[in-house]
Amino acid sequence: MDNTYQFSKDVKFVTESLDIPLENLIKETNVPMTSFYQALKNNTTNKNVLESFYAFAFKRGIRLNKAKEEIYKESLSKNEILLFHGSSKGLKEICHTGSRKECDFSNGFYCGESYSSSLCFVEGDNDSSVYIFKSDISNLKVLEFQSNLDWMLSICFHRGTIDQYKDHPKLREIIDKQKDYDLIIAPIADNKMFRVMQEFGKGKITDKQAVHALSASRLGKQYVFKTEKAISSLKGIEKLYLSLPEKESSKSNSIERALEIQTKLDLAKREFRRKGLYIDEVFK
Repeated sequence: MDNTYQFSKDVKFVTESLDIPLENLIKETNVPMTSFYQALKNNTTNKNVLESFYAFAFKRGIRLNKAKEEIYKESLSKNEILLFHGSSKGLKEICHTGSRKECDFSNGFYCGESYSSSLCFVEGDNDSSVYIFKSDISNLKVLEFQSNLDWMLSICFHRGTIDQYKDHPKLREIIDKQKDYDLIIAPIADNKMFRVMQEFGKGKITDKQAVHALSASRLGKQYVFKTEKAISSLKGIEKLYLSLPEKESSKSNSIERALEIQTKLDLAKREFRRKGLYIDEVFK
């Protein structure tokens, strides 16, 4: 996977898009002319140049990363899908044992199906990036979850919040079958959503109330590559730079989404009162 940004190519696009001479663009970024030209020559890793340029473009209304998402999607071959991975400090290697065991489905290489959902996981990190991949998963053994009880139980189990039921036959059946698959596809659950699942795990709300509350997430699906065969299906396309203004915009969206989830939970508690099962009823 190439760990450099497509800086020179992006500069050319922005100058053409804004119909602005390169010298004028450089002046507006407040970067010394010599530093900027040196960066163009070397396809830079200079943090100051990168931040100044990409922040300038974002503030001028150019949504470069979102546009690239759409362009790459349009150029996919049959059976290929486009995926995104948010990284706090950059990817050194891609492997199926790289994540923490406490992630939603334990070890694996985690990708999201949209740029925005991957960005929201690293919007608070100083040196974060989003990587774009394409993959043909047609030859992989795939297990797919929907927004339902099995999905919630899997995540609660792997995050260690329902340890009192870890040996229950019903839970073991859900967890053990996951070992037979190359790839797991499931709705994304960030920490805002997981707090709803925790309420279910603590017996405060029913499964029906939780599932209806979580339907407000809009984060899409996650793809968890669990085996070497699955990893080999991934092909890196590009590393995207995340400017501070773009991260701040993402944070605002995350705050709004958190409010929507809480509101949906409050409504679900009322509308589905005495409907569904509490966790002790699930495992009786």
